[in-house]
This record gives sequence, C-alpha cells and structure tokens, in this order.
Amino acid sequence: GFAPARSPLTQQSCGFAMANVTLRGSAEELGIGQANTWVSPASTANNFDALGSLDGLEGGIDLFMKDPSYDCAFGITFPSCKDTLHDNPNINTCQILAPCEWDHVSKFRPDEPLPPARHAPPHLTRNQSYNRLKERWCKRMLAALKAHYPKITDNEIVTVNISTPLSIETYIRSEKGSAIGLDVTPKRFVDEEEIRTLDMKVDSVHNMWLCGQDVLMCGQVLASLAGVLCALRVLGPLAWV
Repeated sequence: GFAPARSPLTQQSCGFAMANVTLRGSAEELGIGQANTWVSPASTANNFDALGSLDGLEGGIDLFMKDPSYDCAFGITFPSCKDTLHDNPNINTCQILAPCEWDHVSKFRPDEPLPPARHAPPHLTRNQSYNRLKERWCKRMLAALKAHYPKITDNEIVTVNISTPLSIETYIRSEKGSAIGLDVTPKRFVDEEEIRTLDMKVDSVHNMWLCGQDVLMCGQVLASLAGVLCALRVLGPLAWV
C-alpha cells in the first residue's frame, strides 16, 4: 500500500536586525514608557495593507522580507522602563528590531570557521559592504524612533549598535541566526508527527523531558511558562491542583 512520506520538521524562524540604543534623559523627558510600539509597512503602494490580504496586492511585510530596502516592519521597546532594578533614571535603553531573513546577510558570513571565543568576528568589523548595510538600517531605525517619539533627538542618543542574524549566529550559535527558535506555522500545531517530535516527553530516552520555547511558543514569557508546564507534567495530574 501507499505510505505518505514523513513531513519535514518545522524550520527555524527568521532573525532580526536590531538597533540597540542608549538614551540620555529620564523616561518623562524622553516621552517613553513600558509600552511597545509596532510599526507596520502600510502605505498607498499596498493600499495600506501590511499583510497583503486586501485587493490581491502583495503586503508590505512580504515585500520587506524579500527586499530589506523596502519600508521596514519595526518593533520599538524600552527595556530600562520595564526593569525594576534600573537605578539610573537619567540613562535609558531602547531596542528597535525588524525581522530579517538569513539570505539578506549570509553572503557576508566569513569563509573561515567562527572563533570559539565570543568576541567580534571578522564579518562584524572588516566587511565594508556589511557595514554599509548596517548603516542604512541604523538611519532608518533611528528615523522611525524619532518620528514616533518626537522628544528624542540626536542630542539624546548616546550610543547605537546594530546587530543582524549574523550577530545572533555568532553569539548564541543558533542555526542561520534564528532569534526565536522554530518558526510559528500552522503545521507545527496540527501535524501529528510534528506534535510528537516537539512533545516535552522524549520517548527515546528514559525519564528525559524538554522545556523551552520550541516545545510551546516563542517569546520570553511563554518560554518560561513551558518550564512550569513541563514540571507539572513530570509531577503528574494529582500535583496540578
């Protein structure tokens, strides 16, 4: 009889291009807070449709993922405002991130093996084309920051550091610079074989359990919750109460 081929495992998610910014001034002076700002690439070119669900036009996010020179999809967050231990009210931090496909930066990866030590590898310091790409992202990200938070000007920006999926791959050794583990796709949650593969209980190794974002969902909160759920499953139903 016919036996369907095994479906491939979910691939890694894309990475991020990120601007890590130091700001001078209090949260009140800078006009910032704990809320995140999400900027979607919606314009007249795509009938203000970021996802491409209207009128058959290609959405702004799809266009950006194909070509990073298109309008970016940004997230802007201020970690210092969320940190209860942050003890310098006149210095704040900002992170601006945009999804970035590995293919956009993989050509800048050095041919030689990555160094075992976690210091700046050659592709972060010597490749001028790579540095120019980061400079373009830097200008666009800072422009978005100043547009959405008009109290922030060049005078308040102390330092800016741009990272890409190459940086992520270098420092945390994730496959192709993935920032949030496995991609979040429908198949991951409905395909029976995928579900078995990603289950917390490892059938092939006695008493082995897994936790973390890849057995539940991406994101810091859900990755932490995966540990709680894993512990409850280990203890059994009677301990859940």
